[in-house]
Amino acid sequence: MAGVPPVNKEELFNLRHAQLRNAIERIFGVLKARFAIVRSASGYDYNSVTCIINAAVIIHNFIRQQGDDEYDRNPYIEEEDTDDEDDEIFDTADSHQEGLREGPAWRKREAIAQTMSYQYQVYINGR
Repeated sequence: MAGVPPVNKEELFNLRHAQLRNAIERIFGVLKARFAIVRSASGYDYNSVTCIINAAVIIHNFIRQQGDDEYDRNPYIEEEDTDDEDDEIFDTADSHQEGLREGPAWRKREAIAQTMSYQYQVYINGR
């Protein structure tokens, strides 16, 4: 539901997680459109893929800094369709919570969500 503020720390975490994921997917969409090797880099080992992505980002940024970048105005670059329903890290349905409330990954998400919630409340109250 667009425009509705989050009501708890889990919703805030999920909202920000979805926004970050969408931004990252748009970035990779641009890189894939510009560099064929990024579309097929899966045949390389992890370190090579990391170097390929870093090089693609550096070259992309260099081209943009030079001014005449066709990808800034290319209508054929399509954004990937994302389904925010599948992006949820905190499952807000009570029937699924039991299995998620354990382990270091859950504790890390909980700490991040708690910090986000505190900062969001400070921001809201300061307006």
